[in-house]
Amino acid sequence: MAAMFRQFAEGTGSDMLALAAKARAGLRTPIALEKITARTLVLAGDSDMLATQPEVLAAAIPGASLKVIAGDHMRVVGTAAFRQGIVNSFGYAIRR
Repeated sequence: MAAMFRQFAEGTGSDMLALAAKARAGLRTPIALEKITARTLVLAGDSDMLATQPEVLAAAIPGASLKVIAGDHMRVVGTAAFRQGIVNSFGYAIRR
């Protein structure tokens, strides 16, 4: 999984130092999901080993919507279904 994540991060031009710093830091305080007021879409792959219960996350955020699409954590981001889920939820136009 780590090798796949690195390949994905490098392929998308991500800041590798920032990602490494975040990974080392971990999560020190709980996130108050119940206080989120922004429009929220929980979007996960149906075979995502990192997001195994996206419905639990969606239920913890007031008004959040959930969309589960075919794929794993690394591959779903590049799919048309992923982009369409964002468009359908937020009404953004996809630029090509």
